[in-house]
Amino acid sequence: MEKSKLFKQRLFRVHVAAGITFSLIMYLAVFFGIFAIFLPYIQTWEKPSRHIQKTDIMNVDYNAMIEEVLKDPNFPKNNILVNLPGRMGDPAVNISHRFVKPIAFNPNTKEKINNEDKNISHLAAFLNELHYGQPLKLIGRLSFGFVAVGTMVLIITGLILIYLFNFNNQGKSQQAIFSKIHVKVFTWAFIPFLLITLSGAFMNVGLISAGPMSKILTKGEAKSIDAVVGKVLFPQSKPVKKVKEKASMLPLSSLLKKAKEINPQLELKQVKLINWNDKTARVEIIGYNPYKPFLNGGIFNQPHITLSALTAELIENKKVLDNVWPVFVAESLFFLHFLFGIDIFSRTAVALIMGLCGIAIGFAVMLWLEKKQKNLKTKLLFITGWENSLWQL
Repeated sequence: MEKSKLFKQRLFRVHVAAGITFSLIMYLAVFFGIFAIFLPYIQTWEKPSRHIQKTDIMNVDYNAMIEEVLKDPNFPKNNILVNLPGRMGDPAVNISHRFVKPIAFNPNTKEKINNEDKNISHLAAFLNELHYGQPLKLIGRLSFGFVAVGTMVLIITGLILIYLFNFNNQGKSQQAIFSKIHVKVFTWAFIPFLLITLSGAFMNVGLISAGPMSKILTKGEAKSIDAVVGKVLFPQSKPVKKVKEKASMLPLSSLLKKAKEINPQLELKQVKLINWNDKTARVEIIGYNPYKPFLNGGIFNQPHITLSALTAELIENKKVLDNVWPVFVAESLFFLHFLFGIDIFSRTAVALIMGLCGIAIGFAVMLWLEKKQKNLKTKLLFITGWENSLWQL
């Protein structure tokens, strides 16, 4: 019985000490993380050119915009990416390549949108950087990452304490109210908070240490994690060789409609143009399946439909579950933090949960301060009483 009591006391002290140590930075991460949840919409709001009326992605003349971009002799002619209106909250059509800056078009007028990066506030980027400590560079990212790791300790010890102690939450004092709010919120919200914190710790600490660890594992042969697991997470298709014969391309909107017929569950987000304007041309239409969240739509697992750009013949239909389990694990970690493909209502729900968690962190600190104040009052009363006794003598 005595050992059990001692264990509970030590566990409680560890929980309190860790909470006070990590609470400030964790509160900042949660507070600015709520803004990061709405990052795509803030980015759209701060650009006047993006205040575009919503359009049906199936009724846009993409071919005219693609041909306009290809008039530039310096723009790459293969593996061109076309971001459809609505992807990541952006209502414009963005045509890009990994080696060049994206070119945006108004989908309703087909007019090119001028680059306005110099004239905007960059508020969205600033709020996002505050979320993970980027203003302090490596030190900030590591600090926020280790705080996320420490928060994992808080969550685990908190769950054990809830299991060991009987919190009846019947008190009416300030301490009882603060304790009740803290315990209640994290009792119901610990799963999303745990998973989001885990993914945050992985991205800040894990990705920073990935480079050195890759060198150690491969004895200096690999300098980044991509070289170690890239073939598993990013399996590359064999390149399609051009025959250098010009051909007429079908309207991209018609190909999108065909893809939607093949897989109606897929929300179409992006198109990759392979060998465009060549007889071997094909389109890889990438989407997100909202019926299988956590498993697709982000970085690693992207379901897609590949069609011939000449005949709309189906070449490949890669579904969400057509992958290996390491890809699903990696996708889940990033999905929890970036919420790829999630609509504004789901983002609002996640933001409310994280807002409640931020409030619960604040009440935990207030509970600690209230206890400190009570202890201080007890000491002051003791000292005052002792001084009065001496004065009477």
